[in-house]
Amino acid sequence: MQADYDTVFVAVGRHADVHSLGLDGPIKAQMSNANKIVVDQYCRVQGEGCESVYALGDVCEGKLELTPTAILDGRILAGRLLNVHNQLMDWKNIATTVFTPLE
Repeated sequence: MQADYDTVFVAVGRHADVHSLGLDGPIKAQMSNANKIVVDQYCRVQGEGCESVYALGDVCEGKLELTPTAILDGRILAGRLLNVHNQLMDWKNIATTVFTPLE
């Protein structure tokens, strides 16, 4: 089937650069099949020698790849590390959208 279009939407894939983080030396982080860092609900990296290593954002398995969620997750993590609160990131009901230029 052939069709004519006046607009084409292109989405280019990307990946988190976890190889340059040195997670295969003294710190042996657990990696997912998608080559992302496995973390627990407290953002602690799972693996050998990772007791005080935290990760958040696009490099983490199972997290939304959205800048605002990474920023909030980082703020919440900082609050926990500074003993300000024990709050965890709530990953439910996060809105997502795709932005495209207007024609």
